[in-house]
Amino acid sequence: MIGKSDTSKKDLYQIALYFSSKGIVKDIQLISSGNINNTYLVRCSEDSCFEIFILQTINTRVFSSPIALINNHLIFLDYIQEIENNRSDLEHIHLTFPRLLLNSYSNDYLLKYKEKSWRAFEFVPQSKTILCLSSSKQAYEVGKALGAFHSLSHSFPLHKLSKSIDSLHSFGNHLSNFYNTIQNKTCKQNSQEELKNRVDTIISFIKNNKDKVINIDSLFISPPLSFGLIHGDTKSANFLFDELSDQILSIIDMDTIQSGYLIYDIADCCRSCCNQSGEEPKDTDLINFDLIIFGSILKGYLLYSDKLLNKNDLKYLPATIYSITFELAIRFFTDYLSGDTYFETTYPKQNLFRAEVQLALLQDIQQKWEDIKEIVTSLASDLN
Repeated sequence: MIGKSDTSKKDLYQIALYFSSKGIVKDIQLISSGNINNTYLVRCSEDSCFEIFILQTINTRVFSSPIALINNHLIFLDYIQEIENNRSDLEHIHLTFPRLLLNSYSNDYLLKYKEKSWRAFEFVPQSKTILCLSSSKQAYEVGKALGAFHSLSHSFPLHKLSKSIDSLHSFGNHLSNFYNTIQNKTCKQNSQEELKNRVDTIISFIKNNKDKVINIDSLFISPPLSFGLIHGDTKSANFLFDELSDQILSIIDMDTIQSGYLIYDIADCCRSCCNQSGEEPKDTDLINFDLIIFGSILKGYLLYSDKLLNKNDLKYLPATIYSITFELAIRFFTDYLSGDTYFETTYPKQNLFRAEVQLALLQDIQQKWEDIKEIVTSLASDLN
């Protein structure tokens, strides 16, 4: 069965066939439109090298150089293979990172087909995503997996990476884009009174609260914030759980791996996972930054990576959670005003609602600010 897609059924089957290693493609299912790329689950005949694999488009509006994404992914996989062969101290870490698949058309990992860029990955068997965490055990496992990722990546050669996306976590850059958009007469106009009120409320909130953001990129502190390879998109959907347990099997989506402060990843993970209503709840009144989930994520993270962080990392973690939530709200809202040119949408005004969700979460974070700091302080006492 093929879900909603802007690629025809005939083309999808042809593209999948190129990656199927001479097997017969039996079924293709759209499993996630995501925020950026369309993703499909492909089932093939038993004579294929891969009976099930993941097929995905690369959104070139966002990632202008698909080959850079492919190369970064391959460099990362080569690094992981090397340290798994040579680092006995990492034997206790069990994370799978899906390999890219070659296509038979160009004998490469990237397939250009009718002006679109495609790639395919191994399928992680017996895995599932949990978009809304329901227990402290799940949260602990997410934190542990992220800590394992940073621990594995501690000696990664950052100079080998190409930059796949500019200003990913630059609040100032996203704020500047917002101001440029609202001053641009070509941005989306809102004639409906209710819609105009929603837009004006967000604009007012951004203007009134932007100065509360601390720019950690410009801090001069000792010890400095911990720097290294970051995943760049540590939302709950990018952690694959074992179907039969709460253990994490894999962290997926390496499109935004780059150099950066480790607390960016921790903060984004907490932003996504601590909102138990999910990224797109039915009602923004249900949004809640869960403090138990928050503490469990941090405890799990520190199991493997306590030596990677220092007291300043945790000191500035609450401010980074605040800024990264605010940043995402601005990005969704700016994209809505610009006509939804960046994030994929499945219904009108979706990016407007996404922005409202993040701002509702931000307000709950503000209300729980002292509790968040207290949890962080209690854990920071064990760091150098």
